[in-house]
Amino acid sequence: MMEEVCHWTLLMYGARVGFYSGSIPRLTEDIQALKPTAIMAVPRILNRLFSGIQKQLGGNVSLMVTGSAPLSEEVLQTCRLALGSSIIEGYGQTECTAMATVSWPGDWTGGHCGGVGPCCNIKLADVPELNYYAKDGRGEVVL
Repeated sequence: MMEEVCHWTLLMYGARVGFYSGSIPRLTEDIQALKPTAIMAVPRILNRLFSGIQKQLGGNVSLMVTGSAPLSEEVLQTCRLALGSSIIEGYGQTECTAMATVSWPGDWTGGHCGGVGPCCNIKLADVPELNYYAKDGRGEVVL
């Protein structure tokens, strides 16, 4: 019944509705062909999708570490949810022995790269030629 109500609601708003071929082994192909913006499925299907993603990564990934460039909050959250793993994000440079800041496993918030390590000092410096001033929350990060 829920499926029918969802279909009618989507159609009422002008959406298109597609159905998979009925072959569970071809589900990924069907999803790639349909390019859905919404998926309605029983838990068995979602479990299969999740295990398929995990299998493509070897089946053991529980932690990922990233750095070197900013990772968008959307990508961070999607990876955490889709892969079911913790992602640690760090920031630093070679001269400070890599990571000056690092997020902690289990921190599911985004938009930051964690707290400052105990061996580092960080400050925001003014860059007058770019009109960046620390008092305004803009400037050059100095380690």
